[in-house]
Amino acid sequence: MQPLVLYSHSHGPNPWKLRRSQARDLHFAEPNGRLPSIVDPNTGIKLWESDAIVEYLIDQCECRQWLFFQVSGQAPYYGQASWFINFHPEKVQSAVDRYIKEMHRVNNVLDKVLRQGTFKES
Repeated sequence: MQPLVLYSHSHGPNPWKLRRSQARDLHFAEPNGRLPSIVDPNTGIKLWESDAIVEYLIDQCECRQWLFFQVSGQAPYYGQASWFINFHPEKVQSAVDRYIKEMHRVNNVLDKVLRQGTFKES
């Protein structure tokens, strides 16, 4: 199985670890002109918009519970951290610290599950 190809940008929360934009490498035209997007070379499917990508990944790995974890746990913290770090007109260090701390906390939840290699289907 080949890995998915992921396109994102450095200021977005999706995904936060990707440091450089790969948008110039897109092999398809994303109608809305935004990232993230993925290409699955195993099926040929090309997706954009976060929710469509998450739904596709859930269907591939049968792990619906993680959709809700992402939507209610990860996404709000990533979005708020991105706002306060990159776009808020005033530096609010307490907000930055809070959202960074929560990002680390939810990432630790995922890291723990992935290290154990045990996944529960929903």
